Amino acid sequence: PHSPHLFAWYSALRTYTHRHSHLSLKAVISRPGYLAFTPTHIDLTFDLSQIDIRIRKAGLDLNPGWLPWFGRVVQFHYEKVAGRTVAEPGEL
Repeated sequence: PHSPHLFAWYSALRTYTHRHSHLSLKAVISRPGYLAFTPTHIDLTFDLSQIDIRIRKAGLDLNPGWLPWFGRVVQFHYEKVAGRTVAEPGEL
């Protein structure tokens, strides 16, 4: 069974994403990239070709830094990803 709290969070996130970027939530989160995590950090790295001005203008890839409720530093990176195979959505 689905949690009403989870559904409310998902609905709010979907609405916010569409309102501020004019993209679907799926389009925002289904971009190929790398996910690296340690006990203190989560780093999401995307190739420079993945930069989308709509996501940037909406602030959806701002580095939140330390998130006490998550217990980790979260950061987004854009860089040239030469020589690395980028994971497709669902492979992360």
